[in-house]
Amino acid sequence: EQTGEIINEVASDSRYAVSTVLLAWCNGGSNNSLMTSVNPLSVLGGDKLLEGLLEKGGVYEGVNFFSAKKSGKSEKYSARDINGLSVSVYDFFSAEKQENYIISPSYYTDIAKKFIEANSRYGKNLCDLYSAKLLSADYNENLPVDRQDAVAKTREMLEVLKNGSETLKLCGANSYAFEFADTLSDIPLRSSGKYIFNEEVPFLQIVLSGMLPYSGEALNLSDNYRASLLRCIELGAIPRFELMHAENTELVNSPENRYSVNYDMWREDLMEACEISRECREATDGSRIIDYVSDGIFSCTTYENGVKIYVNYADSPAETPEGETVEAAGYIVTGN
Repeated sequence: EQTGEIINEVASDSRYAVSTVLLAWCNGGSNNSLMTSVNPLSVLGGDKLLEGLLEKGGVYEGVNFFSAKKSGKSEKYSARDINGLSVSVYDFFSAEKQENYIISPSYYTDIAKKFIEANSRYGKNLCDLYSAKLLSADYNENLPVDRQDAVAKTREMLEVLKNGSETLKLCGANSYAFEFADTLSDIPLRSSGKYIFNEEVPFLQIVLSGMLPYSGEALNLSDNYRASLLRCIELGAIPRFELMHAENTELVNSPENRYSVNYDMWREDLMEACEISRECREATDGSRIIDYVSDGIFSCTTYENGVKIYVNYADSPAETPEGETVEAAGYIVTGN
């Protein structure tokens, strides 16, 4: 119900097209069990409220095929290390010290097929949270999987998800997944910042622009909200937030590593980001990025339809070659 309230409020302005990914909605929540079945959390309202929420449109079910909560069942599907032991990922900093098994790519397709069948009564919009950014090998002597095998098996699984859904959103930017995605989320908008590099070239965004809609990190979880929003404007990314209706303190001592996610706290910034995104996307009209120039402080992104977007990260105004002023920590859209 609370998620529905957030969606209704943001989508009440008909100018904004909003998509929502549900995290921790089934199979035990964020520390989910194996996705061979679908069990909506009763604490969130169970089947009935989930179905009502999914009917709103633009709501995606977040799914995790990469790992599963430690259990006898998930162990059978787990990847093995060189000693033949199940491979785990740990969260040592949570109160529960949770442990999840990493699932072997050998079982991805089988698990995905079972999920699609079990999920047939619910939504048709899916968001795979890990397959486009994480790959796992498997040293199981009976079913060994190297990195290239992992790519092939991941692609097989993504094809199952694509065929079993109306819209498929993928989190990550690994190129083997692009052909299966309708939209991409959580792609990097900056370089790794390694010392051997002195400039950033948004090659990925130039390739994807005009082909796939994409978003970067959650703005409310970044270390500088305004700079991250400007980066979205600069590179044609859709602003993204990770939010919940409850107060931030609800996640204290929980396995969640999210913070500053209270919707009320971010409402005004969210609506501002929606308006800016609408303005930029209407101007560029789905065209490709054909030129990009930046000195690290002041940038110009040029689109195929003639639109230019200038972004100024400085704490003082800057002037474009055409003589227009871009305010400090601001942007302007010109052309067309």
